[in-house]
Amino acid sequence: MAYGNAGGLMKDISLNTTERYVGYLKNEPQATEITGGSAWVTWYGPQRSTASHKHDSMGPLGNRGFAVRNYAANINGKTYTNPSLSFYHTNHNKQPGVAAELVAPSQAGGVIKAGSVVTCTVEYLVFPQKKSDYYGSSAVLKSLDSSAFDSWKIGHEYAKKGQVSVSVNKGSLTSSSPVSVKAAGQSGVVADFTVKGGMGFVPMTVTGLSNYSGYRLYKVEGGKETLINQSLSGQQNDYWQCSYDAASKTYALTFNVEHNGNTMQYRLKK
Repeated sequence: MAYGNAGGLMKDISLNTTERYVGYLKNEPQATEITGGSAWVTWYGPQRSTASHKHDSMGPLGNRGFAVRNYAANINGKTYTNPSLSFYHTNHNKQPGVAAELVAPSQAGGVIKAGSVVTCTVEYLVFPQKKSDYYGSSAVLKSLDSSAFDSWKIGHEYAKKGQVSVSVNKGSLTSSSPVSVKAAGQSGVVADFTVKGGMGFVPMTVTGLSNYSGYRLYKVEGGKETLINQSLSGQQNDYWQCSYDAASKTYALTFNVEHNGNTMQYRLKK
């Protein structure tokens, strides 16, 4: 297991799989502050369970990880902008393992008083142990070097490049993670925004629409618009999602566009 930040590896922890105790790791500091943004943890090098479950011997193995996004906390009256992690040794079904916990900072002294608030997004990640195990269509995952798999490097790559920020040229930003922009108007260019970062398919939602029909999403490069068309049937209505807000009597359209950490401008038009 390894953990780090946007800059790379902070520590690679070698796990002793013969240990049977349950509790915090004996040789690792607890409530470790992760500075530098895009905090991540990755587990790699999995092995088959020795438990006598039929499903344990089927299919390829996967690596797991998570990244912490947009962390902000006020704990016991003090503001924190960096998450803290602790590492706990488990022994589930006689299988030793280690869990990573998102915890209060050490300065809290093990006490979280009433009125404390923590907000963040935790992005859960699952990677194939070997590149050859992957059978999907993600150009981003296929572009990674084989040496990145079954190591901490793939977790770092997704944590670093997966951090999303949004600037809005037309409309108003309601959320950066996930991306959500409120439309300005109902026809012509109703939203124009730029998304920086993101790994894999990034959901982008435009809200506040009086109708669901006739809208198209374009990417803008050098002032030139290119229609984003992921249609399978040719009808251009099978690759986006529509939802209705009964309270405001408006619609929201969500598109998923693949990113590899790049920056791209988008326009929704009718």
